[in-house]
Amino acid sequence: MVIITRMGPEIGEGVKRFQLMILTNTLLNIGLTIVSNFANIAPIAKEDIPREPLDLTSYVIGSPRSPVDLYLTHKNGAKFWIRDGSVYRFASPESFFQLQDPSRINAFTGTVARSSNEVVAIATKTLAKLLRNRIFPMGEPILETAGNYRESAIPFYEIRWTSTGDTKGNNIAKVEVDARTGRIVFMHLWDSRFSDAAFAHAISNSVYQADAIRSDEASVVVPPNFPRPRREYVESTMVNLRRFIGLLGLPAEGGIGIDDVNWNRTFIYTNTIMNASTVCQVRFNNNVCFESLNGVVFSYFSKDACYTGVWDRRTSQEWISFNGQVMKRWEDLSQGLREVLTEKLGIREDLLDLWSPMPAVEPPKPGKEGVARAFVEWRNWPKNPGKTVWVSETKLGYAAEFDLVTGELKWIDFYDLRLIKELANQQREIIQ
Repeated sequence: MVIITRMGPEIGEGVKRFQLMILTNTLLNIGLTIVSNFANIAPIAKEDIPREPLDLTSYVIGSPRSPVDLYLTHKNGAKFWIRDGSVYRFASPESFFQLQDPSRINAFTGTVARSSNEVVAIATKTLAKLLRNRIFPMGEPILETAGNYRESAIPFYEIRWTSTGDTKGNNIAKVEVDARTGRIVFMHLWDSRFSDAAFAHAISNSVYQADAIRSDEASVVVPPNFPRPRREYVESTMVNLRRFIGLLGLPAEGGIGIDDVNWNRTFIYTNTIMNASTVCQVRFNNNVCFESLNGVVFSYFSKDACYTGVWDRRTSQEWISFNGQVMKRWEDLSQGLREVLTEKLGIREDLLDLWSPMPAVEPPKPGKEGVARAFVEWRNWPKNPGKTVWVSETKLGYAAEFDLVTGELKWIDFYDLRLIKELANQQREIIQ
């Protein structure tokens, strides 16, 4: 099944990939094969292993770092995160250290059948097999026990390896073992040595159509089954577009008139992220792009935006144009944007309070040289989660890119319908 999708947070980790064609079934089947290979090495429960797409309750394709990253959720609650051709995180519903329901604690007590030394051996042997070079130079592990519950042992062990061999080092790998059964119930592999870059490249080549992997995307043509908007509608929305650009202080770029529209890349589609809303995407010949919902403009991408399209497939030469010495802090720019949203666009403070900013790609610090752009997402991160919260567990309110040299806003995109409704107060409604 070929789909064209707007790669937003729930299915991509928050990045626009216009007209990106992915062979979904192919990618899912590859992901299930990766999980099967992982299960052949790691001693995990058979009931945690999805064998076919019907075994999944949900899946997420793509992330801000790669359009072929996968997040699979089994019907029984087991979760697999896949990137760079391998499983880098696994969580069984029988993991004690990931447990969220205190009423289940009693189910994790029992008789210890594996000693701490045996548990460490299970984890070490498994990681050695998962490493591509089969070498395991990670130093001494850090062992944590689950302790007791009402005088009963909780025989679960968490084993962690760090770059320095102490608690202050950067994590390399973490494994949780159920000492009652010897099964691994949680694993997180940070180190790139667990990845399979060659396989990841092969996956990417197998699921992309040739035109879709061009960084400039100049030759992408919308399939004929995607309807085009009426010229009158597009021209009418440009009144709202100019107001949107002006209020936000976006770059005043030429070449965005009705006669500059690239009709081969302008279309109407159903946006499943936004409750199946019918969205119009308009692209100009200079690669500027905007989207509207019933005439309300809610996104704009300037012609020199960095984190758009299939940005993670840029060549080294293409990245050079975005390099510079960072002069601005992304935190300050994010706060400044919030003030603009409330003061000029009239978005309510209580709505903006639902979302917290965080870079999707870590930018260089002020004074450093590098890619001088900040790609920031505002997500509904929990205030006091008490556990690790992954991006796939959150929803995106809006996202933006800043130039860290000039402080300019390069693009902005709203995802939450409540925020788009607020934008409508500053724009005139146009029936599509």
